[in-house]
Amino acid sequence: RRIVDAVNREDLWREAATEAGLTAMIPTGTSRGVETFFDGVTFDPANPEAYLKSLKIKRV
Repeated sequence: RRIVDAVNREDLWREAATEAGLTAMIPTGTSRGVETFFDGVTFDPANPEAYLKSLKIKRV
């Protein structure tokens, strides 16, 4: 959790969205729901294991 908090600076993007007048687009919760990445793979924060299983590379 500490690493997530360090890299996902929610406080910064919420402040930037507010200053840009985009308050209606700011999620009310911390989850942004299901996301589709640039490669078309989806990530559902409610089921992270399914995302990990979908990855071709399992170990480096």
